[in-house]
Amino acid sequence: MTERQNKVLPKRGSVGIVLSGGVILLTLAAGLAWASASSQRSTDAREAQRQATEEDLESMPVAVWTVGHDAAPIRYEEYRGQVTPARSSELAFRRSGIIRRIFVQAGDRVTAGQRLAELDDLDLRAQLASADAQRDQAAASLMEAQRGPRYQTIATAKADVDRLDSLLQQATANLQRQRTLHAQNASPKQALDDATFAVSTAQAALQAERQRLLELEEGTRTEQIDGARANFKAAEAARDLAKVQFDFAEVVAPFDGHVSRRFLDEGTIVQPGERVLKVIEDGRLETRLGLPPDRAAELTLDQEVALVIAEHQYQGRVIRREPDLDPATQTQAVEIAILPTAAFAPVPGQMAVLRLVRNTAPDEEAFWIPSTALVHGFRGLWAIYRLQATDKPPLATVARSDVRVLETDGDWVLVKGRLQSGEQIVATGVHRVGVGMQVRPSQADLLCTDALIKHE
Repeated sequence: MTERQNKVLPKRGSVGIVLSGGVILLTLAAGLAWASASSQRSTDAREAQRQATEEDLESMPVAVWTVGHDAAPIRYEEYRGQVTPARSSELAFRRSGIIRRIFVQAGDRVTAGQRLAELDDLDLRAQLASADAQRDQAAASLMEAQRGPRYQTIATAKADVDRLDSLLQQATANLQRQRTLHAQNASPKQALDDATFAVSTAQAALQAERQRLLELEEGTRTEQIDGARANFKAAEAARDLAKVQFDFAEVVAPFDGHVSRRFLDEGTIVQPGERVLKVIEDGRLETRLGLPPDRAAELTLDQEVALVIAEHQYQGRVIRREPDLDPATQTQAVEIAILPTAAFAPVPGQMAVLRLVRNTAPDEEAFWIPSTALVHGFRGLWAIYRLQATDKPPLATVARSDVRVLETDGDWVLVKGRLQSGEQIVATGVHRVGVGMQVRPSQADLLCTDALIKHE
């Protein structure tokens, strides 16, 4: 290679470096151009999205509620009472003893007068037999007194009178003879005295027998008959008492119904009044509720009311209302008879609910609104979104107003604040709107919202 060639041609290492640097510069230029174009496209996309969002917001439909355009919801007060049978009895023996047999089990149906249980009654049978014998004896004595003495007794008494009269005549004759002899000094003084005493004795015996005969002929005295009759009544009462004690040894059903509980079994020694069975009446059911005096006064006897038992509707009739208050609860008891229905039969022990319309004085500055219109405010308070008119009807601007919740009732709330009747508020979807946003009230959504709230 010549010297000229050495001067014109560069070295191979230098050419490689120059080529590499050019490629890098071209790559950087291309990257900067792509980045600039991407940034412009992103900015254009955000602007387009913002414009689309503003257009969507301007046309966003919202469901509104017109304050005061509908009546307040009907609110109820609920009073609860337990369903009970009209009659329920816990049965027991009225004397002590050993239970010999119980004829029924829990759930069995019984009729009035049916024997349900009995005690061992061997001692009572002996007492009853003795009482029967004493009554029969007293009855015989009464019959004898009423019929009077037998004719044979009267005849015997007459014979005794005749005999004693003969003895008196004999004693009188002997006395006369002793007097004659004594006058002639033919008889001692002692013989005369004996004859005189014999006459006196015969006269007394004859007089007594004549009186007895007279009593027999007149019959039994009234007092004796009355005494015999009293003895018979006493014996009969003793027999009835034994029979009552016999009846006390069994338990019978007081009315038609079902056996609710069985407390004891055979062989148990029971005391008087210790419960054995519980029977509840069939068919008639009642409930007893405690109401404030002013609400109880609204109910009249025989008034029909609606009851809810286990989510089923029943009709009831007011049958009684106690005149005084319960000192513990300060409520007045009202008893309601549950009218029978063929659909569902309530079961004693279930809860019956009486619903009465609540009486409240209206507040002209408070309004009922759907609970979905409430927005969480500051410091635990509540707020609502009001709609203010704009110069682009039907668009409206969203404004915020604080309210105070006075009362709640299901999906309704009673609020008080800067609200006027006829003013529109956002009813649902409050999370989609904000203060200052322009929205378009939707009549269709409004109708749907109203229907939903009324239905609920």
